Amino acid sequence: MVKKPRPQVKPIPAKPANVAKAEMIQTPAGRPAGSANRHYADLVVLPPACPMCEGTNFTPRQQTISREINGTLLDGRIYNRIVWSKARCTGCGQWVAFREFHLVNPQ
Repeated sequence: MVKKPRPQVKPIPAKPANVAKAEMIQTPAGRPAGSANRHYADLVVLPPACPMCEGTNFTPRQQTISREINGTLLDGRIYNRIVWSKARCTGCGQWVAFREFHLVNPQ
């Protein structure tokens, strides 16, 4: 495989100290005109619901247990931490257990 030659880069001359700001060329800030918008993936997150009354309001989470467990979900997302916690539904008083899968970057 033949490597392509690298293009020659011309050094940028330093700005003279005696040139006023009004004399310098002003370039517009931001994205160039006519460039396309960036496309982002849509993320839909459904809040957990109570199995009794289907409410989504809970007391603050209690009895939180976190374990470093690696795996892959059925949709292909990977995780390296599982967090189990419990909370009480504010609508009916039912205790609800939550399980969350997190991908935490190593420190």
